[in-house]
Amino acid sequence: INVPSSVKIISGLNFCKSLAKVSIDESCEFECINGFKETSEAVNLSIKSGSNIRTQAFSSLKQLAKVCVHKDLEEIPDEAFKGCEKLKIIEFHRESRTARIGNETFADCKWLTSIVIPGTVKEIGDRTFQNCFSLESIQFEEGSQLEKIGKHAFKNCSKLSKIVLPKSLKSFSTGIFSGCED
Repeated sequence: INVPSSVKIISGLNFCKSLAKVSIDESCEFECINGFKETSEAVNLSIKSGSNIRTQAFSSLKQLAKVCVHKDLEEIPDEAFKGCEKLKIIEFHRESRTARIGNETFADCKWLTSIVIPGTVKEIGDRTFQNCFSLESIQFEEGSQLEKIGKHAFKNCSKLSKIVLPKSLKSFSTGIFSGCED
């Protein structure tokens, strides 16, 4: 499905069970809280320029497999993709302007194995990657501007074995790696 730019707000949609790809055009404002729950196929989501997503917009979309974030999305809000169990790939545009990844944004994404955080990200919220049991590697782009990591950001990421915190980091809260075995 292609959501055209004439659509400004999308709320509470339940798409057909065979939906495989959602492409959000410019200037859409997503507030479709749990709106894709009935989808049975793997879903790839592409968020384009000028789009805005709200808290919990795609939470618990069990079949979401891939998210492509356009360069103009400045913040990924709290719990936006929480509980997207089959989410494996999060791709940020090479010219990303994302400055904040919110609280619990990717919590409980059990299939996520790695992520590259854009250099523009200044803050990773509380419990952002909590319970991402398959997460093995977190990489920060060269020249990272990351300043803050919230509490329990990587809690229970039991397979996490590779992370090099950037030199720009000024503070991190308690327990960011609690429950990490390696």
